[in-house]
Amino acid sequence: MIYGHRYRCWKPEGHGRVNLYEAIRGSCNTYFHHLGQQLGIDAIAHYAQMLGLGEVTRLDIGGEKKGLVPGSRWSLEVRGSPWFPGETISVAIGQGPILVTPLQMAELFATVANGGRHVRPRVALSTPV
Repeated sequence: MIYGHRYRCWKPEGHGRVNLYEAIRGSCNTYFHHLGQQLGIDAIAHYAQMLGLGEVTRLDIGGEKKGLVPGSRWSLEVRGSPWFPGETISVAIGQGPILVTPLQMAELFATVANGGRHVRPRVALSTPV
C-alpha cells in the first residue's frame, strides 16, 4: 500500500523481489512506485536533472525543448498549490507532469550504461555512403 492505494504490476503474476537492474529490465512499475515514495519528488527531480532531464542537450539541431522535471517548488510556482505526494508515484514511472525528449533519454541511458560517465548523444544528419 502506498498512500492508501494498492498499486499492481503490469505483469499479472508480478516480478517477485527484484533489484534495480531487474526492475529496469522488467519494467517493474511497483519497484519504482516504492522507490519514488522513499525518495520523494524533490530527490527524484534532483537526480533526474543531474542525468540531463529537464535541460536541453545542447546539440545543434534547433528547436530543442528542455522538457519538465517537476518538484515541490514548481508546483507552488506554476500551479499555486503544494505537491501532492501521490503524484510522485506517477512521476517515478515516467507518467504525470513530467516531459522528457528522446534525446534526453538517449543521453541518460548512455550515461548509465557507461558507469556514470557522461556521454553526449550524436545525431547523424545524413546516412554515410
